[in-house]
This record gives sequence, structure tokens and C-alpha cells, in this order.
Amino acid sequence: VLASALLHSAEHALKSNDAAAALRVYETLAADAALPAPIRRAALIGRIDASGSSRARVLVEMLGGGDEAARGAAIARLREVITADTLEPVCALLPRLPEAAKVQLLAALVAYPADKVRPTVLQAARNESGAARVAALKALGPTGSAAEVPFLAELAASARGEEQAAAREALASLKGADVDAAIVSALDAKPAPALETELLQAVAARRVFVAKPAVAARLTAPASPRVLREALRTLRAIGTPSDITAVLDVLLAASQDDVIADAEQTINALAGKMATVNRRAMSIRMRLRTEKEPAACARLLGLLPLTGDGSALAELRTALRDPSPEVSDAAVRAIAAWPTASAYDDVMQIARESKDETHRLLAIQALIRMLTLDTSRRPDSVVGDLRAVAVAIATMQLGP
Repeated sequence: VLASALLHSAEHALKSNDAAAALRVYETLAADAALPAPIRRAALIGRIDASGSSRARVLVEMLGGGDEAARGAAIARLREVITADTLEPVCALLPRLPEAAKVQLLAALVAYPADKVRPTVLQAARNESGAARVAALKALGPTGSAAEVPFLAELAASARGEEQAAAREALASLKGADVDAAIVSALDAKPAPALETELLQAVAARRVFVAKPAVAARLTAPASPRVLREALRTLRAIGTPSDITAVLDVLLAASQDDVIADAEQTINALAGKMATVNRRAMSIRMRLRTEKEPAACARLLGLLPLTGDGSALAELRTALRDPSPEVSDAAVRAIAAWPTASAYDDVMQIARESKDETHRLLAIQALIRMLTLDTSRRPDSVVGDLRAVAVAIATMQLGP
């Protein structure tokens, strides 16, 4: 109670411009380590505020001392007391501080002009470890420049865990078109696959559209499957529907499941950028008209439901009658996976007429799903269709 009263009196004295009286009380309270932490912290901050023209010197002394509470108070008042022109003594203390104080100070330095703090932050990012290094990397995002692109990309390629995440975040948040240019230049230098992957991730995160030629080149001559997959992912962010043709080439040439999956997702993402839904499957439909290999046709047919382009149902209906079992099977599966109720009549026909039990089962599952999608159907029509589904289920030959 007494300490609180003294603190209140010191605050009143400071507001009354009696800084000397306030300082005496603040110093007395600040020297008592037995006081509750909030009161002592307020006294330490008050000591800085009441020091007048010596505030910066007092703050630096508290920051560099061995009192943890005093360091915390100094960092709390840093922005109000230390200007960009008087920041150098504070930066010089950073390497000597305990880790927790380094983390706090690095976060505070972000508020200052980048050119004033960049050398200190970069030194910490290079030389510190653990939480301090992660904090320095996070601070390097808003304070770094194009010159830090190689360091951050290489660290992202070699580090793991929090350090890797912080390096990626910093690389993504560096400011300036010159940073984008530095990333593109690094890609053009044919880096090692691990570094190449990180640069591609940065292109996607930063939406570096001028990097598209470099990304597209990785589709035709990737250094590794990992680079190819990252290029496909990057293209989702910076590509346009005109890039679908190149991704189709990758899809049809791919033999690895993960590459196929990434190519399919990229095609879906690029097609989704078209405002007109009934044009999203255009590139796939054009490719189907020229493709002769059944396996390739089947893979292309599997893409059509992803687009939701109702005009592509015509190709699927034609493919149902294809002499190749692989193609006709893919057509059934694509119709059964159709995302809207526009394929309802098609799945109903398959459920009723198909001689293939697997196809009928897929169609019945699709019918049930599509019944919930079409809210415009009359209740009596829905009941009739459910009866038809029940009949189809009853007549299926599920076993010998």
C-alpha cells in the first residue's frame, strides 16, 4: 500500500513538472527488488521518464545492466526515448543481452528505419541461435533488402523447424521490386534443387508474376521431381488459364502419383481463374479431340469434374461409348464425380442400364448425393427417383 501511494505521488510530481522529486521516489522504489513486479516495473519506467535530458543514457544503462526487470522497462520505453539517430548504443548492446532480452529488443527494432537497424538484425540472424535467431529472421522481413535474398533462401533450404519457417516468412515479406528481381536472377542462375525449391516458394508467396517464364521452364526441364512439383504449385499463384496446356503436357507425361496430383490441382486452380464456368474445360476438351492413347484420354476425362464446366458433359457421354474399357470406365467415374446436379440424368441412366456392378454402385452413390444438390426438384419427383434407386440397388448382383 505504501509503495503504491509513493508511486502515485511520484506520478503526480512528474505531471506537475517536479521531475527531481519524482526521480527520487522512482529511484527508491526501483532499488527495492522485494516490491511486487508491476510496481517496480512502473518505478523503473518512471525513473527513465523523470530523467529529463539524461533519459537516453539511463535507458541504455538499464538495458545493459544485469537487472532483468530494468531491461524489460528499458525496452518498453525504447520507442519513446531513443530516436533513429541515437539508436547505435542500443544496437551495440544486443549481442551481450540474454536471449529473452534479445528477442524483445529485435521485435522493438522493427519500428525504426530499416537502414538504421538492418546491420544489427542481419548480424543477429547470421550469428545467433535458437529463439534469438528466429526473432532476428522475423525482424529481417520488414527491415531487409534485396541483398538478403541469397542468405534467406539458402537458410530456408538448409534449416528446419522454426528457423526455416522464419526464413521463408522473411523472404516472402521483404519489400521492393528489386527483391523480386533478385529472386528471378537467382532462379536463372540454375541453383541446387533445394535452393531452387525455396526460390519457387518465394515467387508464389510474393506473387512475382515476372518470374513466370522461369517457372514455366521448370515444367519442361525440371532439375528433379521435387522442383517440378514446386513449379506446378507456384504456377497456381502466378499462372493464368493460358498455362493449362503446358500443365496438361506435364500431367500426361507424369508417372509419379504425387506429380500427377499436383498437376491436376494446378489445372483446377488455373481453370478456376476463368470467370465463365462453361469455358473452364476448354483446354482439356481440345486436348481430348486430338489425343489417341486410351490412358491419356482416361486421365484427361478425370479432370473434367474438377472444372464444373457443364459443356464438358458432352465429351463424357461420348466417352461412355468408347470401345476402350479404360476410357469408358474413366467416363463413368467422371460423371459420378460431377460436382453439380447437371449430370443427374446421366448417372440415373448408368444406375439403371449399366451391366458393370461397380459402375452401377458409383452411379447410385452419385444419385443420392445429387438429390441433395438439386433443391428445385418437386417432392414427388424426388420420391420417384428414390424408388428407382431402391430398385437398382435391389437388382444389383453383389455376390455369387
